[in-house]
Amino acid sequence: MAGSHVSKEVQERLRERLEGCLTDTNALVKYLCKGSDAHSLLSKAAKSFASQDGALSSTHDNLKRVEGIINEMTSQMNVANRSVEKIPLVVQRIEVLERL
Repeated sequence: MAGSHVSKEVQERLRERLEGCLTDTNALVKYLCKGSDAHSLLSKAAKSFASQDGALSSTHDNLKRVEGIINEMTSQMNVANRSVEKIPLVVQRIEVLERL
């Protein structure tokens, strides 16, 4: 009877240890799966970021072109403003010529 009792205690301890090992293994598998997802997400993010490089470069080039256009239009506006400023003087001279 004592041997049977010891055997049940040993079996019970083994079962508890086995359950503990299974719980730890389960936690480890979940951790590795989460880590795997993180790696996958990080990989996708890196690929997405790398694919944006061309778009950023194109946008940068377009902004430089827009800057050039703005500079040209500013120059043209300044020329037009100088011409508009001369209109009253031209009108005055025409009036003087009409009187003659």
